[in-house]
Amino acid sequence: MREIKFRGQRIDTKEWVYGNLVSSSYLPDNILECFIVTCFAGGKELGIIESFKVIPKSVSKFIGLKDKKGKEIYNRDIVEWVTKTRDNKEKGIISQNDDGTWLINKCFKVYNQKEQIKVIGNIDENPKLLKKVEKWLKD
Repeated sequence: MREIKFRGQRIDTKEWVYGNLVSSSYLPDNILECFIVTCFAGGKELGIIESFKVIPKSVSKFIGLKDKKGKEIYNRDIVEWVTKTRDNKEKGIISQNDDGTWLINKCFKVYNQKEQIKVIGNIDENPKLLKKVEKWLKD
């Protein structure tokens, strides 16, 4: 069974935390608050649960795959891979299609490229890299 988890950047320290997502919306202002809840097993019966308030736009879902170096791949990650046809490095952004398929640049299926993919950043921590990828996609 696939592991379902999320990551988000803490509001107070900007550190990334990983775990379950809890979010709430307050009407009528529609203010969204997001928390990542983690559980650390300290023994067979003991578990410590912590929750961290995170920046809502930084929340990303684990796609259930790891890159070629064993790093978990999340939605909104910036990845690099070598294409089989052109034999050069391409860069792209991970996103999810309406049917649940994970895509790179909204056109390549991640599953078909997983052995070649390397996570090189994410759109929240690497705005300069994001701009380079967006420019590359336009050319």
